[in-house]
Amino acid sequence: MLADDLVVTEGHQVFCGPRTIDLRQLAPGATAPVTLVRDASRWRLALPPLPGAVPIGGWIYLCWRAEVEMRAVPASRSLARLAAWRTWPALPSDLQVLLALSARPAWDLGRPADWTRMDHSVDLMLQTLQAAIRPQASGRPQASGRVSSSPASTHALRKRATSRAATAAESR
Repeated sequence: MLADDLVVTEGHQVFCGPRTIDLRQLAPGATAPVTLVRDASRWRLALPPLPGAVPIGGWIYLCWRAEVEMRAVPASRSLARLAAWRTWPALPSDLQVLLALSARPAWDLGRPADWTRMDHSVDLMLQTLQAAIRPQASGRPQASGRVSSSPASTHALRKRATSRAATAAESR
């Protein structure tokens, strides 16, 4: 997680936002310290530090759906979204960079507004991203349309990702 609600880019880099996320509800069983903010309408959770900027690898567009699923988003739709969501149109833009960014891998991550399904959503996202970066024999990343997953099939992937994140945090 790089930022909550806002992404700031320059060229092919994305800047990390404030290291907090504001939640409408606390996750069941959450034990991390939180602070009540925004006129007591949100719970603010601190996030671990990250480098100032990182290369943009792709896009995950969040949406509410009845079931957990990830669908590939074509570059044309990603371009339309990125162009429409540009907050400050008065700032100069490099259209070639916008085109290049829209060609990055993109997915819609649909998930129900239900904390009990969060682990399944995260597992599916990790599985999809891992499959996308695994090169095929041709040397190109794998492309996929609609993806589904069971929590059991992605448990090991989640454990490896969590272990890698912890190791990376300790090495900083």
